[in-house]
Amino acid sequence: MSSAKDGRDLMVAKKLLIIHQGALGDFIMTFPVMIGLRKTHSQIDALCQKKLGELARKLNLIEKSYALESAAVAPLYGDHPDRVDAKAAALLQSYERIILFSLSRRLQENIERITGPNVLCIPPRPPAGEKIHVSRFLWKQIVEAGFFAEVEPSPHPSALLQMLPQQHCLEPHSAPVLIHPGSGSRHKNWPLKNFIELEKVLRKDGLRSEFILGPAEIYLRDGLATTHAPNPPVHIVDDLLRALSLIKGACGFIGNDSGLSHLAAISGLPVTVVFGPSDPVRWNPLGPAVAVVRSDLDCSPCHETDEPTCKSPDCFKGISPGMVHAAFWDLNKGIRRIDC
Repeated sequence: MSSAKDGRDLMVAKKLLIIHQGALGDFIMTFPVMIGLRKTHSQIDALCQKKLGELARKLNLIEKSYALESAAVAPLYGDHPDRVDAKAAALLQSYERIILFSLSRRLQENIERITGPNVLCIPPRPPAGEKIHVSRFLWKQIVEAGFFAEVEPSPHPSALLQMLPQQHCLEPHSAPVLIHPGSGSRHKNWPLKNFIELEKVLRKDGLRSEFILGPAEIYLRDGLATTHAPNPPVHIVDDLLRALSLIKGACGFIGNDSGLSHLAAISGLPVTVVFGPSDPVRWNPLGPAVAVVRSDLDCSPCHETDEPTCKSPDCFKGISPGMVHAAFWDLNKGIRRIDC
């Protein structure tokens, strides 16, 4: 091997497995990396949550996916990796390189006991407080590991949109605006009453809205059902492909810092996202049309720090429905289209 570039060239046309333990938002942050890796590898597969693997296959980011929840790979997380199912071990050994997005040193060591030292372990996010977008951080780690034939900048998020061609408009009484009042953490949720008020204002604008909830957010349904009549539709969605279908049929999206906000953004939908204790510098959704609404309190962001999260975050108190409504329309003024 005569040079670093020669080493990178040797990785072209290799079979690669990505292992990711995170949820939807974290997983989406790896999409630019997956797009880049497709240029230098003949096959990319993923071991991740079953529903995330289905989504990545739908977006043509990977060829095959394997469920992280499978009992066959459960021993990888304990003290006895030798008890991993023989077929699962053979599967891991069939990949020339493995990228593990994880903070677990034990998991890396257990995988290497089966596959040998072909595992690149990358933290799924930069250290707390580091002011770099998560997707850029991940891209930097991959570049430094020599996985690309040439060092190139991270692709613009528009590269993702080519996989999901669609048209959007904001004509009254056309496609709905999706409102997602939940997230993976209740501490990141703007108060439900604000989303309800926002829906009323959008209705006065001539737009119709529909709420979307994940299975862990069903507790919000009762609050939505008792607001007013007629009540807007509430979709309870566990299937990410169903969520993607709803997103493709919408004309806008309003939500918290959540996985569904990230999914809506990469699909090209105009997304207005409310940030409270989390940091938009690190977690701003990737997409061509994203508006962030947040307060400027000195104490925020704090979601990823060791400081205790407030029971009633002050960072949300300074964000009114009127502010989010204004941000929604400011975002959509420049992208309004009449081709739905």
